[in-house]
Amino acid sequence: MAGAALLAALCLGGHLLVPAGAGSSPPRAGARDIASDLRVSLPLQAYQLTPREQADADQALQLLVRSCMERAGFTWYVPAEPRPKPDPLARRYGVVERRTAERYGYHPPADKSSGEIARRRERILSEPGADVAYFGSQGAKNADRNAGKNTGRGGAGCASLAQRKLMAGADGYRGDIGAQLSWVSLEMSRKDPHVISARRDWEKCMRSRGYRYESPEKAIADPAWHLDSPVVGSRERATALADVTCKETVATVRIWSRAEGAIQRRLIRENAARLNETRRGLEAFRRTVRAVLGG
Repeated sequence: MAGAALLAALCLGGHLLVPAGAGSSPPRAGARDIASDLRVSLPLQAYQLTPREQADADQALQLLVRSCMERAGFTWYVPAEPRPKPDPLARRYGVVERRTAERYGYHPPADKSSGEIARRRERILSEPGADVAYFGSQGAKNADRNAGKNTGRGGAGCASLAQRKLMAGADGYRGDIGAQLSWVSLEMSRKDPHVISARRDWEKCMRSRGYRYESPEKAIADPAWHLDSPVVGSRERATALADVTCKETVATVRIWSRAEGAIQRRLIRENAARLNETRRGLEAFRRTVRAVLGG
């Protein structure tokens, strides 16, 4: 379970925003406080991998896969350096960075290298016997049936062997605990009176600029943006920029993150035993990643 949760965490992207120092009754702030709005952190981050650690862990996993594949007589493509991972906090409250809104609108920033990496690995797996080496015998059969979506759990292939080796000694790390509590806190924060008021202020600001969205979530989820397409239109950029401007004007991010920070501290106290176990396992996992990268 811990390994599956970890690998899921390694694949997570997106952004989340929250400033340190959270009070239960945050004061209103004007545009002069924009910079502090964007410096964000949440208490539960202490029980999860940072974006840099996610990149290092993914690199370590692929290096272990490569060693295993080479022993089986195959190559495996691993970039020379860990690939940067997006900050998982930067889109928690929607788009908040002006430069991102101007360039990408509501689209996630483009990842130009992942497609090429996937194509290189697909070419390797098309070689006779390579899929069995990677997935394991049962996993290769499942991969055939599922068009390559198998995760290697079906047998002792290099994918599952590398995962087990990376997680060795880190049984206490349950990456799903921190993530689960994080989503709980986000849902709870939407009911906080200060957050409700801040979201209403954001809606009024957007309405004054000609945009009718009930919430930041509704704005980013507008089907008109076609987020599954790489094309970003001028209307989308303009809307996202207005969205960010309104968040700056009424201090949406500061108010929301402070409220959620208080909720997370309470959840940490209530789940101290499980989270302490998670922290110990996470430290063991970090040591293994450093050893793999150093070796």
